[in-house]
Amino acid sequence: MDSITEAEEHDASRRSLMKKAVVAGAVVWTAPVVMSAPAAFAAGSPPPTTPQETVPPSDTNLALGGSASMSTNPADLASPPVWASNNGAALAIDGNTNGIWQFNGDGTTNASNSIFHTQDLPAQWWQVDLGSSFTIDKIVIYNRTDGGLQIRAQNIELFIDGVSQGVIPGTTGLWNSVTLNLPAVAGQVVKLVNGGGSNYFHLAEVEVYGH
Repeated sequence: MDSITEAEEHDASRRSLMKKAVVAGAVVWTAPVVMSAPAAFAAGSPPPTTPQETVPPSDTNLALGGSASMSTNPADLASPPVWASNNGAALAIDGNTNGIWQFNGDGTTNASNSIFHTQDLPAQWWQVDLGSSFTIDKIVIYNRTDGGLQIRAQNIELFIDGVSQGVIPGTTGLWNSVTLNLPAVAGQVVKLVNGGGSNYFHLAEVEVYGH
């Protein structure tokens, strides 16, 4: 038997890639079908994607992207105390949970301080506007922790878009931090009102989680 020529071997290899079919008693070899992109897509162009809304995951601290305000600021007094600086409302949404007030040697407040501080008045409040409405499921609050001054922030009442969610459990006595899990409340403005009578109100950080 003659040896298989190179051309015959190549032809056999080519036929092996083909699909065998029987049509009216005859064997017909058909090349494999190569699926092409739909006609709606231009050659070489990727298929279009459907735009999707970007939704923050539920573990996102929404407060970091908000804007904060508070009822009063000691720096606005006619004769402000020496420490009344570097204590604005935005310090509670700066990502820093350090509850120790940062004094300078002369009693002034260091620029590294990360605690907001109101005047000594009844029902002092702090709030954060998240920029748009979210479904809020958790709030974490960090108190000031130096000198036993946790006692100033007591029985804090939570409001979401002006609706009271009640007094936050755990905000009594010398508390350092508290986590409040919520039943998915929709809202944009989260407000904390101090229920400790006529007193200063100061907190290190407020975290608002949701999506």
